[in-house]
Amino acid sequence: MISIKWIQSTIPLDDNPKSALIHYYSRRFNLHPTSMYFLFNKGISNDDSITSFLYPSFENLYNPFLLNDMNTAVNRILKALERNERILIFGDYDVGATRF
Repeated sequence: MISIKWIQSTIPLDDNPKSALIHYYSRRFNLHPTSMYFLFNKGISNDDSITSFLYPSFENLYNPFLLNDMNTAVNRILKALERNERILIFGDYDVGATRF
């Protein structure tokens, strides 16, 4: 399981010592070099880790019921479905992003 905390590097991509490798993997995985650069900054920098991140499997996902109050949320959603209530899913641009 890969845990990610995004940190933007101040080193421009083309000045990075691993620039050639980043460009190689961006072509190999059909991913923009900037996106691959961010993955490299997080230690996701080989075939296995990149594949695992880009093509996750159910076996590698966290159990969502380990989140606080997940049972309560699921029960409320089920209740809303039974009552034919409308459900609003709300998020903003950085849902899931880590703040510093």
